[in-house]
Amino acid sequence: SALPDTRQQVAALAKGRRAMAVTIAGDERYVAVEDAARYRDALGVPLPAGQRASLLEPVRDPAGDLVMRYARSHGPFTVPELAARYGLGTGIAEALLRRLTEGGRLVEGEFRPGGVGREWVDSDVLRTLRRRSLAKLRQEVEAVDADALGRFAVSWHGIGSARQGLEPAIAAHHHRHD
Repeated sequence: SALPDTRQQVAALAKGRRAMAVTIAGDERYVAVEDAARYRDALGVPLPAGQRASLLEPVRDPAGDLVMRYARSHGPFTVPELAARYGLGTGIAEALLRRLTEGGRLVEGEFRPGGVGREWVDSDVLRTLRRRSLAKLRQEVEAVDADALGRFAVSWHGIGSARQGLEPAIAAHHHRHD
């Protein structure tokens, strides 16, 4: 079955007044109507006229909510990545990340190989990534069958090779410590 056309789905949500188009960091994006007040209060996003009053009630931590939503749907990310996503200054983005880290909701560190510098990740996402990494490592070191082990042991110790005396054992010993 073909994937439904995302544009059509978004248009249907907007027509049904369940999503609205807003401009964030210079890009038009659609947000769920129940998040309208978060974007207005966290980012100063102007909302289209005619919204239901119940949707315009302020929420307690609009910026923290947006950052946590971003963090839950991404792997490790940097201050500039978060700042670009929401059109925030890097100082504001970093202050938000520090506050959420102190509250135990985010973890700060260097997570991706290749050293991109300081990164943040949602603590639940980090647990999931660690679990998946361990599962992958376990698959890579799974036990082999007895035949494979036997073939390995024979070649490892030089049994049946043309080499005689101590030479195969010494070679195997050195090979093991490389």
